[in-house]
Amino acid sequence: NLTWFDWSRLSGLSRDGSFIVFEEQASAVQGVNTVFLRYTDGAPAIRMAEGRARGNPISADGQWLAIVTDDPPQLQLVPVGAGDSRFIPSDLAEITGLQFFPDGQRLLILGNHADSPRQLFALAIEGDGKAKPLTSASLSGSFALSHDGKTIAAGAAGKLMLFSTEGQPDRVMRVGNPATSPSSGPTTTAESMSWNGRTERCAS
Repeated sequence: NLTWFDWSRLSGLSRDGSFIVFEEQASAVQGVNTVFLRYTDGAPAIRMAEGRARGNPISADGQWLAIVTDDPPQLQLVPVGAGDSRFIPSDLAEITGLQFFPDGQRLLILGNHADSPRQLFALAIEGDGKAKPLTSASLSGSFALSHDGKTIAAGAAGKLMLFSTEGQPDRVMRVGNPATSPSSGPTTTAESMSWNGRTERCAS
């Protein structure tokens, strides 16, 4: 059991499985969302910062956490070890979730500009703070980035969609073998894609 106080919400697991990141949300932190890191060997949890860390906020090398604080949101990178936190400029009015791209130079963000629907954006860590939209559809709250950083799986309009980060057409994802799955549409071909170390079959 790696939970800590009374309302632990898992945010992410490091790629090597050595630690998790989670939020505490209830009375133990006086109702202020607070991000903790805990090593999976059972060592006590380490308080990292107040804020939210939803999506998967751990960099691929396990050295940084991306945390959202305040309203309007502020993004900060918090080091897992020694070092100083860094604030990252952003022009987004809301940030719901975030994840590092594999190159460690950009963040994938689920959020929106003022009076706009929720979309996925790419934000350069060393950039001018202008988030680049990657999708146009209004999205739900769940998403995942492939290990090569080229494809995003996310919910939109009641479907699980695949969005390209390189300008390719959007696709509907259907987990399973398309050759044997019921379909009201034409026959589809299948491709393999790695998500979190597993290979899934999905319609293309």
